[in-house]
Amino acid sequence: MSGRRRSKSRHQRTPPRHRPAAFPRPASRAHGLPAESARPYVTSRMSFMMEPVFDPAPSPPPPGAPAPTGSLGIYKLTYVLAVPGRAVVQHEVNFAKLVQVGDSLLEVQPGTQQLRIDLDDDAGRQQAIAHVNADRRLRDVELEIRAESFAEAASRGHDLVAPLLSRWAFLHDVAITTSAVQIIEAATQVHQWSQLMTGAVKTFSDTTGVSDPDHRILLSSYREGISSTEPLWQALSLFRVAEGVLQMRKARNAAARAAGQ
Repeated sequence: MSGRRRSKSRHQRTPPRHRPAAFPRPASRAHGLPAESARPYVTSRMSFMMEPVFDPAPSPPPPGAPAPTGSLGIYKLTYVLAVPGRAVVQHEVNFAKLVQVGDSLLEVQPGTQQLRIDLDDDAGRQQAIAHVNADRRLRDVELEIRAESFAEAASRGHDLVAPLLSRWAFLHDVAITTSAVQIIEAATQVHQWSQLMTGAVKTFSDTTGVSDPDHRILLSSYREGISSTEPLWQALSLFRVAEGVLQMRKARNAAARAAGQ
């Protein structure tokens, strides 16, 4: 053998000391792969569509058959109410059951079964109906609107119902949100459901249990982001992580240049 020492290849070099052992290299996916199927990778909103089949015989779809995107017509929307932190995330797809367990912190007078509410948007006045559950609390909000597609119906419905819930939250000083939305195209009876689904179970793989002090504030923001069911707080938390990572990389690059690396 030659007396010269072999230099280590680039990928074998010892990582910088400031990089914690818990994060040896970037990973495209988490260490723990999902142990169950039919769930999102992390808790998130999922959409499901049910199209009625009237003829089992295999044949080309007739003109005017239901389109996945929907068509111009009337859409019936149902927003299931929920108390934040309770029964917001679902683990099964059963919309009929989900509507029945809708709940809120808003109680109505005895004997009241529904409330009729007038809503306004750019297309004119719309009437919504708020149904009541067995405990005399508001359960869901239902309305019909005219739209060109499921996407437009969902957008217009949100613009009508979200301000209503915000007004109720402010006037009564209560937390209120929705757990799911159902949209039915009246002409075709195609159903679309959108609901928060519990994320997949992951295989535990952390054998270190130690994180770098500089990373902990970002790890806590990441945890809050993927644990929250409110889109705005998710965005704020994960943006904080992205912003923090960028600043740390800038500081790391500046230190490397100053050291001549």
